[in-house]
Amino acid sequence: MSGATAPATGELHALARRTLTVTGVVLATLLLFLLVWQALEVLLLLFAGLLFAVLLRVPSTWVSRLTGMPEGWSLSLVLAVLPGASAATAWTVGPDVAREGQALASGLAASVGDLEERVRAYPSVSRAIDEVQRFYADGIPRMWSRLGGMGATVLGGIGALFVALFVGIFFAFNPRLYLDGLLRLVPLPRRPRACEVLARVGHTLRGWLLG
Repeated sequence: MSGATAPATGELHALARRTLTVTGVVLATLLLFLLVWQALEVLLLLFAGLLFAVLLRVPSTWVSRLTGMPEGWSLSLVLAVLPGASAATAWTVGPDVAREGQALASGLAASVGDLEERVRAYPSVSRAIDEVQRFYADGIPRMWSRLGGMGATVLGGIGALFVALFVGIFFAFNPRLYLDGLLRLVPLPRRPRACEVLARVGHTLRGWLLG
């Protein structure tokens, strides 16, 4: 009986180990998912900063190749020129866009007024329009109460934009430092393959941004 009991006990121990292993893997996966979910905004900010860094590195690399300047100086030149170029573009295109927007708004207002006059010829439709207008008139106070929350959301978005810009500038000035730090998380035998994958990802991101 003892010989038959020993294999049964061993099988129970093996089954218990497998059960504990599977349970541990499932719990670790759930914990990792929860951590990623909680840090999702931070990860999105880092990704936005990475895209901005790639966007800065493309023209700075061109400037460095054309002028022979060090990459740090060429990147500084791009950062100095970028606000002026953006402001010049907004100054050049902005008035035309504003005029087109005003013309579109005026045309839509006239079209809506003409449509309202036409459909009010039908009593049932006219009553429905009055009900809709009354509903919106009653809902204006509630709308104003929600504007505070919308303003906080807008301010939060502006703050996140500035954080992404600063992260992108830091990434752009010394990308090798952060790439080496990321590669330290990869086992030594896998690092050449990881370098190749990161190079392809960078090339794809540059092409996507240019496109």
